[in-house]
Amino acid sequence: MPDKEKGYVGEEKQDTPTDDAEGEEQEGEGGEKGKAPPKKKQQTPRMLLVDPEKKFQEMIPKVVATAGMVVDLAVNGEEALNSLQSKGPYTIIMAENKSREVNGPEILKKSKKIAPATVRVLASAQMDAKTIEDSINSCEPFRFLKKPFDNKLLLKCVQECLRQYNQNLTTASQVKLLDKLGTEFKALKIQSNDFKAQVAKLKNTLRSVVMGLGLLIIGVGGVYAVQSYLEGREVEDASVKYGEWVLYPNRTAKDSSTGKTWMSVDFRNVEKRAPKSWNEAKEWVNKMNEKNFAGFSDWRLPTLQEYKETYDPNHTKTAYENREDYKVGYPLAFEDGGGYGYWSATSTSDNNAGYFFFIGGYDKMVARDYASPAMSARLIRGG
Repeated sequence: MPDKEKGYVGEEKQDTPTDDAEGEEQEGEGGEKGKAPPKKKQQTPRMLLVDPEKKFQEMIPKVVATAGMVVDLAVNGEEALNSLQSKGPYTIIMAENKSREVNGPEILKKSKKIAPATVRVLASAQMDAKTIEDSINSCEPFRFLKKPFDNKLLLKCVQECLRQYNQNLTTASQVKLLDKLGTEFKALKIQSNDFKAQVAKLKNTLRSVVMGLGLLIIGVGGVYAVQSYLEGREVEDASVKYGEWVLYPNRTAKDSSTGKTWMSVDFRNVEKRAPKSWNEAKEWVNKMNEKNFAGFSDWRLPTLQEYKETYDPNHTKTAYENREDYKVGYPLAFEDGGGYGYWSATSTSDNNAGYFFFIGGYDKMVARDYASPAMSARLIRGG
């Protein structure tokens, strides 16, 4: 499928939270009302531009300044990586794809390790399918821009990168919180083991053994009960509702009308490509269950009817090509960037299988070795 707009290729958009509202007036000591604390000053967004061409070094800062962004320049990879480490954080790093001084994919690949929240953009005068595919496999850029730049597309790209950067910071904060909870859970388990050692010393009499076992069961059970409860609360508190759908931060979504849980991501979102056949989609089920995706090991391929129950004729989502003029009927709770057709568990023989098409909202039976870049698979549990 063609790109959404000439010279501009990217992944799905993601909305980000608005800035915190200014505080209301607060009552101070002595019952007198005082002024609210000043709003926290926002940090100016910054771009690290890695491009040896002087005309782009002069043009890009002028364009992105209209979005409130300032630009630092680097003319080669070594200078760029040093800036990331010593002058960060940067909101965006934009690198030339290939030139004598700059290897864009290699720079972006290394920048992901140094500054994972910084949004990566690759600029290139050559924007063919192979260039895009090689770049995705090597450095996973958020957006592609074709040279020479269209100023409107460049500004649009910067605005989307700003939103993605804020989303990256939010996700990193959530991960940090989960890590902190995990550390606390480990501490509780250590305390439980210490308690077990103390109980073992009471084995002098039958009464001591019974009491020790009882206390051990209560202690260990309590730790896991608290852990399960806190994990459940963490997921529930971070959930977002879209009508009858509830989206969870572990990349799952629940349809409250059926009680079934779906992956909010699909094969394409996870593997960065289409499945080669129905058999690979089936093997992917085993792979996700072995990984215990989102904490569950009972994922399965949906039936055609189950896909049909999720179809939204309003077509509000975009598939992997990010085409606004070719939207698909995913539920709002599902992530953009998936496929058009989805393999199912429904078949009429050992040689065929059905897929559901999320543009037209219909299903079709094809050979199981059918291969198309438009295909994908999304897993379900429950029911």
